[in-house]
Amino acid sequence: MAHRKSTHCQDCGEDLDINPVYKNRIYRQSRCRNCFNKRFNGRYKEQVREFCLKQDYGITIEDYNSLLNLQDGVCAICKQESLDKNLAVDHDHTTGEIRGLLCQKCNQAIGLLKESPDLIMNAYEYLEKTKWSKGLELVRIGRKA
Repeated sequence: MAHRKSTHCQDCGEDLDINPVYKNRIYRQSRCRNCFNKRFNGRYKEQVREFCLKQDYGITIEDYNSLLNLQDGVCAICKQESLDKNLAVDHDHTTGEIRGLLCQKCNQAIGLLKESPDLIMNAYEYLEKTKWSKGLELVRIGRKA
């Protein structure tokens, strides 16, 4: 198979580098990243979404939409709509069981708290019970005067 000698995007004409994934094979891309994404996302977005849901969580797009309807189209935690992205499928990483759909921020928050109910409860108690004590003196941070 002959390697292409063109180093320009087929669609917009932008200069292309050797694809880093295929550097050892001297494979050259035919489109820049932006043009590739426009073509790929336009044609295959739904198929890719459906494949990923099935592959990662064992559910169909219909299952996802049913869960979304059960949650009234909002994040299960903050109750906000996710306008820019689909809600993430939240699942137990040990059992694989799906818990619900979360916005990106809530999903990341649970992940940062290691999906630990104890850590989440500690954070809740901290937010609810910790108040600034007026008897404490402020400690200056920064340069010494």
